Amino acid sequence: MTTIKFNGTGTLTKDIVNSKITSESPDGLVVTITGYTIIDKSAFKEITKIIHVVIGNSVTTISNYAFSSCTRLKTVIIPVSVTTIDDRAFYDCSSLKTLSIPDSANIGYRAFYGCSSLKTLSIPDSANIGTQAFSSCTSLETVIILDGANIGILAFSNCSGLTSVYMLGNVTNLNDNTFKECSNLKNLYLSQNMLTGLVVTEGDNKNVPTLGLIDVTISLIKEITLDGTGILIQNIVNSEITSNSSDNLVVTITGYTSIDKYAFYSNKKIRQVIIGDSVTSIGKGAFIYCDNLTSVTFGEKSRLESIGEEAFRECTKLTSINIPDSVTSIGNKAFYECTKLTSINIPDSVISIGNSAFFDCKALTSINIPDSVTSIGETTFYKCEGLTSVTIGDSVTSIGESTFYKCNGLTSVTFGEKSRLESIYNEAFYDCTKLTSINIPDSVTSIGNGAFIYCDNLTSVTFGEKSRLESIG
Repeated sequence: MTTIKFNGTGTLTKDIVNSKITSESPDGLVVTITGYTIIDKSAFKEITKIIHVVIGNSVTTISNYAFSSCTRLKTVIIPVSVTTIDDRAFYDCSSLKTLSIPDSANIGYRAFYGCSSLKTLSIPDSANIGTQAFSSCTSLETVIILDGANIGILAFSNCSGLTSVYMLGNVTNLNDNTFKECSNLKNLYLSQNMLTGLVVTEGDNKNVPTLGLIDVTISLIKEITLDGTGILIQNIVNSEITSNSSDNLVVTITGYTSIDKYAFYSNKKIRQVIIGDSVTSIGKGAFIYCDNLTSVTFGEKSRLESIGEEAFRECTKLTSINIPDSVTSIGNKAFYECTKLTSINIPDSVISIGNSAFFDCKALTSINIPDSVTSIGETTFYKCEGLTSVTIGDSVTSIGESTFYKCNGLTSVTFGEKSRLESIYNEAFYDCTKLTSINIPDSVTSIGNGAFIYCDNLTSVTFGEKSRLESIG
């Protein structure tokens, strides 16, 4: 698999794209974009050779038709810097499987229309969703809409696979066409404000005329605010959330500077957590085994620095998370066996990713490890079977033992042009059966025992003319 890098300033135009991607280019391209602030209209339109796109955090605008009809595009990493995704930007990207929308983003008319492989979607607070933005996303099953989101006309129309929608806080501009022709939508989870606004009550076989829905089950999402100072400990949580509390809780944490170890241990009540700007650390096992937790969001001015060991271990319904750009470390097993986690944004503030941090996150499809990261721990992405594309930043000096063990969907591993990678440890890419080629950076001095063992389709391993390789296990 070939990586094509676009690094520049200003606007990335179609002419620049066409100078690098031609009819002679191979299929299965990985595209990385850095330096530019705008991706111009139609820049990559109808380029069916592209399967993965990594957009750097300099980009603020993705213009009209920028990736329209890129029908083989499977993953796109959109950073928090992006504020505008314009009309039809990803129109008819029918293979696109995962998507993370930045906070407060403006999503244009039919921006993701016909993205028929998307399965889950979280709309962040204050996002503006345009008319028919996600219309005809026929595989979409679950949508989470956070407080303050503004939803346009027919935004989710003809999403025939949609079964569940969560609406939290105040969601505006909903109307009877929002979910038009969503024939399988049978479960609505609503905050009290939404219940009042839509003039509906809890229960089965309810009608929601405002949304044009009939015969749905409506469940109340109750909101609890934990406000204090210092450390939020388990005793405080247990005094506020008891066995008698409602299910489907939305918990907002404000004022506290730290969430203590095991604070929400195995809490089955919470559906969503909103972590305020004051929190700087999430302790060991803080949300471990919260297996009904679907969404974690952070404030726009979050000061979070560390996500502790096992912090979200086995949160098996968590689908996506945007890590704040203040975080420097992700602890061991932080997202261990979060089996429905489809996308995660690792910001360029992160320096270290711990052992088994994303162990068995089998729904993850792509990972961009930024230049700030210096080390990737052992078994970090062990058995991430859905992972197809990995981009590894220049500052990473080692890939730990069994890091990508049995990532048997992995087809692309891309290193930066100025990679400082020195060591690939034992069994790092064990049984990556779809990996066909890899370019080893010149800086690598050692490759461990069985680093690429059972990579049965690996036919090309390329070393540079200035390779410093000293040992192969």
